[in-house]
Amino acid sequence: PERGRTAMVIKDEAPTARPNHQRNINRRGTISFCALFAIGITPPALALSIPQSVANAIKSYPCVGHATRGNTHFVVIGTSHSRCQSAKEVRQVIEEVQPDGVVVELDPERVIRLTKEGTRSPNEEQLFGADFLAAIDTAQEKDIPLFIGDEYQKETTARLIGTVLEPASYGPGRLLKTFFSSNKDSSSCRVDLIRTFIADPMKLAPLLITALPPLVLLLTTAQSYHIDDFGTNTSIALSLLLSFMATCKVFNNLIADRDDTLASNANRAARVVSSVKSKEMIRARWTFTVNDEAAAKPNSDLDPNDGTVIRQTPLFTLKTPLETGKVRNLNLFEPRWLKMIDGVMAQPAESQLFGCVTCSNKFYSAIDVNGSEGRYADVIFGRRGTLAQLTQLVEGQRPVSGDRKVSARIEGRDSFVVEEEALSVSKEGYLVASDIICDDNICVEIEQYERDGECEKVSDDIKIVIVVGLLHANGVIDGLSRTKHS
Repeated sequence: PERGRTAMVIKDEAPTARPNHQRNINRRGTISFCALFAIGITPPALALSIPQSVANAIKSYPCVGHATRGNTHFVVIGTSHSRCQSAKEVRQVIEEVQPDGVVVELDPERVIRLTKEGTRSPNEEQLFGADFLAAIDTAQEKDIPLFIGDEYQKETTARLIGTVLEPASYGPGRLLKTFFSSNKDSSSCRVDLIRTFIADPMKLAPLLITALPPLVLLLTTAQSYHIDDFGTNTSIALSLLLSFMATCKVFNNLIADRDDTLASNANRAARVVSSVKSKEMIRARWTFTVNDEAAAKPNSDLDPNDGTVIRQTPLFTLKTPLETGKVRNLNLFEPRWLKMIDGVMAQPAESQLFGCVTCSNKFYSAIDVNGSEGRYADVIFGRRGTLAQLTQLVEGQRPVSGDRKVSARIEGRDSFVVEEEALSVSKEGYLVASDIICDDNICVEIEQYERDGECEKVSDDIKIVIVVGLLHANGVIDGLSRTKHS
């Protein structure tokens, strides 16, 4: 093994043959035990070469699994979102592994909602989500990039409803594979659920609460079974079949499909981390308040007379690049963006410019800033951007709250390059660049440089910690094992 790594060897042992007279003893008990055992880990057959910190985490915590692709190591922590030891374990694993990124099973809306609650009470007092708060707090304390792992709840609901008429969505395959599959991939190690529940029985509470109503219904239905009553028995069998199909449907949409989303976002996090390490992208962290009463001050440092260097240019993040000459519409309602656009509008018409950069990761969480509600921002974006000329602005109001919003039409102008040391944060909470270089020749050279793969090569290990619920853990590991990281 390479220096700084450990070889983790787990061997499959051939089962010892049993005498014939033992094979028929307590058949039902044996089947039940095998079913329970199948939920846990089936160890990989070949040696794994993984960093020492990852090996230590797997050895110390049965709720931790892992998958490796190339030089990327994914450490999956299976947690229970209720009060148990999960929050403590998450913090300890992150401190032990020292990852390059942390992915949490949350969407942007749930991050804000949960962290708002976290600012009002200590993590250990949280009834729900202390595990996620521990991951977010620890990553922020150690300056580790944070990534959104889950989809919006409305997307999950839309898929659940949209696939009602699709027979494949009721199939039991994914449910059975999750609980009764062996891990034959030598590059991964599944979470041991049985040992996890034994080590901390409180993690069973949410599962028991969820499983209790169907179990009661099953027992009640079973009491109605009569050997000589064909009609009643047929009705019972049909009811059980429909219940099982409904269970498969819910599992496929709420768990298995989201496993794929979580694994995909974990892979994306690894690629983004690699791009930051290779200097293709810039990572910026800052905090700001969300007080919308603060006065917006016009950005008077813009210099329209210098076509090469523009001072104090506001930066706006987009999911896709703004191309030169292309028109795009923006709907702005956050206080900081309204203040930014007001500052731009205060300039002469020919100088109503701001920079647009392509953002590959945005993570915002609620924090307390000097006694006021604020945000922690962790943003990663490309060094190349495009100046946007404000061509039209329409005032409006949001339909429910009546708060101000604006519709802005922009047109792409010159390309520019921004360096990390030129970045700062306005008092309103958005990024500004003190010196951006508007030179198409430089931008073309950088684009060619990146296209040819001449950026700094990332040869070090990349470690990504993924914090998900226990029912997701092995599905995410399986998804990462199937997907080749590039």
